[in-house]
Amino acid sequence: MQVTNPLRRSKQAMSFETPKKNRNDLQRLKQSVRRKVTRKERFEQKVSFVYGQLGTDSKLTKAQVRKQLLKNKTP
Repeated sequence: MQVTNPLRRSKQAMSFETPKKNRNDLQRLKQSVRRKVTRKERFEQKVSFVYGQLGTDSKLTKAQVRKQLLKNKTP
C-alpha cells in the first residue's frame, strides 16, 4: 500500500488558465494609481471609517458623523 502526502499535488491539479487581461481595466488601474486623493475624498474616507467603528447599537447617522467631524475640524 502506497501512502501519498495529501499536501502534495500533481502539476495537472495545480494548473489553471490565466484569465485574459482586459487592456481597458489595466489602463484605468494605471491611471488611478497616478491620481492623487483629494481632501474631500480623504474626509469622506474618514467619515466612513468613524461611522463603521460605531457599531450596530449606535443611533448616529453618517450625516451626523460628517457634521460632527466638520464641527471639530481644525484649520
